[in-house]
Amino acid sequence: MITINLFIRYVNKNPYISYFCTIKENVYSYTPNCFLAFSLNSKHVGITSWAGSCGDKGIPGVYARTSAGYDFIKKTICEDYESKSPFCQEPVTCDDENATKLTIKLVPDYYPEETSYYLKDITDVNNPEELLSVGPLDELIYRYFTFEETICLPPGRQYQFEIRDEKGDGLETIVDGEVAFVGFYSLILNDIDEIKTSRNNNFDSNDIHEFTTPTEIPKACVDSGNEVVVFKTKKGRKKKKKCSWVKGKKKVIRRKCKKKYNGVKVFDACPLTCGKKVGLGRCANLKERMLI
Repeated sequence: MITINLFIRYVNKNPYISYFCTIKENVYSYTPNCFLAFSLNSKHVGITSWAGSCGDKGIPGVYARTSAGYDFIKKTICEDYESKSPFCQEPVTCDDENATKLTIKLVPDYYPEETSYYLKDITDVNNPEELLSVGPLDELIYRYFTFEETICLPPGRQYQFEIRDEKGDGLETIVDGEVAFVGFYSLILNDIDEIKTSRNNNFDSNDIHEFTTPTEIPKACVDSGNEVVVFKTKKGRKKKKKCSWVKGKKKVIRRKCKKKYNGVKVFDACPLTCGKKVGLGRCANLKERMLI
């Protein structure tokens, strides 16, 4: 338990902390009538159980730190509700080294029960094989939340992805005639190539994308699966990172790829990532095939 006084001082000291509180009939009470959540640097850190007011000095409130209930939250979301949130997903590694890993990422609107998607192997046009059929999504779990699913696809085959919206407004939420929220979906190959996205390009009733998986990934363009020592801290400690660490804006990625330790640069240890994302290293030519 902490008091409102402590929370208010913390807010004043850190402008990156934000909170909101809703009221019902001008009376503050326990949830759901009064709900307060606060975040630090866009990270959710806690909620309120109840409060006599909302941010008034000298009036106490009961709060909970989200991390204290991590195990319970994860079990409830991932096991009880079988959520497909990235929060619940374990890293996927394909058994076939030439297989292509496809990740389907979806952020639905306020009506996820209108959304469904399908993945087919259409190599044999006369006998297409349905690999995935998902939806309609559970409205209680996936409203505005990220849905993510990963599947390994054999090399050299043609696939078709289709997403449908029953209402015909794509992933838009319209309130009082105005667009209040726009979700999106993305298709990502091998954690790097975003080959298709509806971000900033919403669809209506459905959207279809076809693609072919490569026959093989060049051996020289495979990232190291081990931790790569990339630099030393100011205190002289070694900082170990895997290739998944190479992410962010292009300027940040380039800086990370150029780091070196004991003569080995990151773009040599992570040629696939650095080559496709920013065109550095021996696989720089792969950047030409990446959709921006």
